[in-house]
Amino acid sequence: MAEALSNLLGGVLERWGALGPGQKFLVLSLGLGAAITVAVSLFLVNHVTYAVLYAGLDSDQASGVVDRLRESKTPFRLEDGGKTILVPEKEVYSVRLDMASEGGPVSGRSGYEIFDKSRFGMTSFMQQVNYRRALEGELTRTIREMDEVMAARVHLVIPERSLFVGGKNETTASVMLRIKPGVKLTRKQIEGITRLVSGSVESLEPSAVNVLDYYGNLLTSTSGADGFDAAGTERFEAESALALTLQEKAQTLLDRMVGPGNALVRITAKLDFERMERDSEIYDPDNASVRSEEVSEETGDAGSEYRNSVTNYELNKTVERVVKAPGSIERLTVAVTVGGNYEIPEGAEGENPEPVFVPRSAAELDEIAALVKNAVGVDETRGDQFHIACVELDREQLRTEREEMARLDKRMMIEAITQKALFFLVLLAAFLIVKKIFHSVAKTLSEAAPPHRQEALAPAAGGGPTGAPAPAAAPPLDERTRVEVASVAQRVSELAREKPEESADVIRTMLTEDG
Repeated sequence: MAEALSNLLGGVLERWGALGPGQKFLVLSLGLGAAITVAVSLFLVNHVTYAVLYAGLDSDQASGVVDRLRESKTPFRLEDGGKTILVPEKEVYSVRLDMASEGGPVSGRSGYEIFDKSRFGMTSFMQQVNYRRALEGELTRTIREMDEVMAARVHLVIPERSLFVGGKNETTASVMLRIKPGVKLTRKQIEGITRLVSGSVESLEPSAVNVLDYYGNLLTSTSGADGFDAAGTERFEAESALALTLQEKAQTLLDRMVGPGNALVRITAKLDFERMERDSEIYDPDNASVRSEEVSEETGDAGSEYRNSVTNYELNKTVERVVKAPGSIERLTVAVTVGGNYEIPEGAEGENPEPVFVPRSAAELDEIAALVKNAVGVDETRGDQFHIACVELDREQLRTEREEMARLDKRMMIEAITQKALFFLVLLAAFLIVKKIFHSVAKTLSEAAPPHRQEALAPAAGGGPTGAPAPAAAPPLDERTRVEVASVAQRVSELAREKPEESADVIRTMLTEDG
């Protein structure tokens, strides 16, 4: 066996030594390409692509998911500090369905399933603790169903029932929320969470529920009767929304008139949230009408007559009932700053003279003010205030931004040109390398061809069949050429004596080709 391997290795080395430089390079290139192809194929076959199963989990949730994956022997990876869990891409949906059937990626806190494993001999205290834990877990799961909430923790304080009225303590709750980045809970959503918790726990008032975020900011207010300063919050939100809407209208108008960045408007709105109902009766004495009239006549003994007349008048009456709904505009305050024009002064010298700021005229300001007033609905009889001024705005930041954008565009253009140039150079280098390889292989093959093949490839001495003149005869061989030919012939004869079978195959192949 060893001798056979030694002979095989010797034959390979002998064949390798007989190859020329171009042939060796070609064989090495083909072998390297085959090795790379096999390696890539094995990598693609054995490579497992992972996809995100859950992202943005807290430590408790990630721990629960990892435990379930280990129990099911599902391969997984952790990223983003353990907040993101990845599983093989082909198993993502099946694992999610399995997780959903078990309650989803909930935290380590159990819900009512804690009572599925009942134990004998449990004290009443342990039962109360398990009930509180189950209630906290269920509330946590429910709150986490909100799209804006990433994680939640609920803590309940449920005092023991006492026979004494004076020793009764109030039930309280605290909710901590982790909100998704870039999302903010509205007042109604916070109030909904508070109502959910208070409605799920016996004897828990909404004012006893505190909602915080993960930064410790209190999201609920304790100034109202039910834990919210509803009136103040609603008023602030309504006034801010109205001011922002009017401000966008005015800013859009100004940008069209004087150009973007040349004007700025700020509006403050004050709304009237008082609800008023008024009933009034108005009488008009000048327009009275006869309602009834009574006339009585009497004749006396002496022939005298008495006449008595009673007339009842009805006054015109107007009954008015006025109901004023809250939310009407009480006062608007509008401030507008407008930039001026930049003109080159007369007689300025130099190639690029610096323009000078020229304020707008009073007529232009009055026209702009009238348009803005009509756009936002300014009513001076209501007490609205309006002020407009023409000032020189700071254009240094705008100039810096434009220069930065110009530099960025130039850099992107240079990068694009560089990439295209590198791509062209790579193609050119690849073309030159391939050309050199083919040239070396062709040269090696031509040198390795037998001498009589080279003579057969030479043109005939006579003219062609078309009668075209034959090329000039080759010059006679010199002494050096004769020596080289004799050396090649001797080498061929030696090779034929040493390996007669291979020489016969070569001659047979040549005769077949010459057919």
